[in-house]
Amino acid sequence: MNIMARGEDDKLETWLGALVKPEEKFYVIVSSVKDKNKIVDRIAKIGYETQIIAVCTMSTGIFESSEVLDFEKFNNGIEQYTILDVRNESEVSEGKLFKNAINIPLNDLRNSKNEIPTDKPIVVHCAGGYRSAVGSSIIENIFDKINVFDLGENINNLKK
Repeated sequence: MNIMARGEDDKLETWLGALVKPEEKFYVIVSSVKDKNKIVDRIAKIGYETQIIAVCTMSTGIFESSEVLDFEKFNNGIEQYTILDVRNESEVSEGKLFKNAINIPLNDLRNSKNEIPTDKPIVVHCAGGYRSAVGSSIIENIFDKINVFDLGENINNLKK
């Protein structure tokens, strides 16, 4: 799963603790060797540093990327997609952004395979784009042959 740590505002520690089990091992991928200590220190704040298998850097040519959502097509044909809302229930109770969206909070996503229909491409959204990136990476690992898209910051560009 892809839990980003682009800066201090990204909640690496929060989401790592919510999504990775206390005994579960994981890899850390950093942009540069100079980021290693800073990221490992953040992980140590929640006591997960002993679970790290390795800290790696990778050239940009090695990264696997997801298919990019054709936002215009999506925005004009929302019913052609399964929309997965990974916001918390309290956020959803303030208002759904998509009438037919399925709400599964990000921290419950790994255990919710049977709740997600796979007959259409899946678009994952949250309030601003960070959690949807994590959520779409989780869904891509749960399902092998389903197109999964991260709505990301396009959440702010929807037709009103």
